[in-house]
Amino acid sequence: MAQDNPGQFALARKILFASSDASLLVRAERILAALEYQVLPFADGIDALTGVVNHRPGLIFIDASLNRLTAHQLCYLVKRNVEFRPIPVIILSSTNGLNERAKSHSVGAIYQLVKPFDDQELLRAARHCMAICQ
Repeated sequence: MAQDNPGQFALARKILFASSDASLLVRAERILAALEYQVLPFADGIDALTGVVNHRPGLIFIDASLNRLTAHQLCYLVKRNVEFRPIPVIILSSTNGLNERAKSHSVGAIYQLVKPFDDQELLRAARHCMAICQ
């Protein structure tokens, strides 16, 4: 079902956070909920893709350690769909090499956040990406 207002993604304060690391999901939810974002946590790629369709978040964080779909596969699928293409995607990676950044960019991610990151880095990335959608 297509949305009548493509800018509606920007108004949603929903952030989908996909990671197979349970402690990272809990941490992200705590940090982002403090700014009154609704965090939608998913532990694997297939469930996260379903979450994108069902919840239409305003921002997506995908951990590179994701199961069942890789972060790059999930990002690619989101960006290939015209309805979800406007949603910014941030890939969380443990490496910051040129190849990893190029791969993330090639599938449509707008940013790569390198793990480990501190709470402020996560908040800055979320605020920045939610702001560019508006």
